[in-house]
Amino acid sequence: MKIIKLVQKIIPFVFLIFTSLIVIFSNKIPPSKLWIASFVSNLAPILIVLSIIIFIYSIINRNWISSLFLLVLILIGFDHITTTIQLRNIDYSSIFTTPKRFKVLSYNVSSFRIPPLFSPNYYKADSNLNSIFIKDYISNSDAEIMCFQEFFNDKNSKLYNNIEDLASNKGYNYFISNEPSHNGTTRGLVIISKFPIVNKSNVFISENGYNGACFADVVTPSKDTLRIINAHLESMKIKAINYGFSANIYGKIKYILWAFKHGSIEREKQISKLINCTKLSPYPIILCTDLNDTPYSYTYNELNKILNNSFEYSGRGFDFTLNSESLFFLRIDNQFFSKEIIPLYSTSIQSFNASDHYPVESIYAID
Repeated sequence: MKIIKLVQKIIPFVFLIFTSLIVIFSNKIPPSKLWIASFVSNLAPILIVLSIIIFIYSIINRNWISSLFLLVLILIGFDHITTTIQLRNIDYSSIFTTPKRFKVLSYNVSSFRIPPLFSPNYYKADSNLNSIFIKDYISNSDAEIMCFQEFFNDKNSKLYNNIEDLASNKGYNYFISNEPSHNGTTRGLVIISKFPIVNKSNVFISENGYNGACFADVVTPSKDTLRIINAHLESMKIKAINYGFSANIYGKIKYILWAFKHGSIEREKQISKLINCTKLSPYPIILCTDLNDTPYSYTYNELNKILNNSFEYSGRGFDFTLNSESLFFLRIDNQFFSKEIIPLYSTSIQSFNASDHYPVESIYAID
């Protein structure tokens, strides 16, 4: 009878551990092989938090066998904890006395939140306050290197000639991933540098012309050359359900699953190209990116194999980056760096909410 009771107590914990192990290791599976694994991997933080709560409860109730099982599970999933939250103390005084330091800004500017292209409001400054706020924020930034995703430029507009206002007129160097269209507008990726740019190129541009990656090799005042990569990976386009895609709940769920599958598989292809560019670089790398994926994903895991994440090495708290009422708990904007670079500090600027994303600022030094 005692054995039966013991088994009854252990079975729920064994089930939790088995399920959690599947979730924890699902980010090792390429979405093209099993796309649902990309969905399942996002459950990792929930299961780990649940495991910690039950572990504490088991300790209090002196259930040592269950506690042991849960402790092993928590240790196995510890990497998922450190990608979620950092509790370090930061010595701010030492940051600004470190030689050869520089700041990098990465920011998805959401096309500067412009009104519909060439609509009446497009030409009115008072209808474009977010655009003005974003531009002012960038203009006042002391970052030596700036990477922007979803950048918008209209060379024929005084209000939206952002390349001229943020780079050319200041004497900064820049690279933009796409050429202007027939109407003078450009959307894409931009790298702006106060340091000289000695080489620049696209890594890939997706079929939609919207997502992609590019790089610029910059030379710092200490004569070190760095490769700055700016990437914006495939979106899942979940916002489409808010714009009348389907009034039917079943239709919305079906669309979300299709979008998740499509986005995950496309990001797998894109991350392969990005990693190849990284491996071929002759210089230390800083990668600024809107991954459109969480720290528990295949995409993030693949990058973390070859580069370090600035939040994990020099951030604090949760550092969420998505400006959203419903998905505020996501960190999809990141900076990664190679081992030759020293991370000093990294944070998302959550007090500035003019875009759908928060700016991510990191300070580095060169070894």
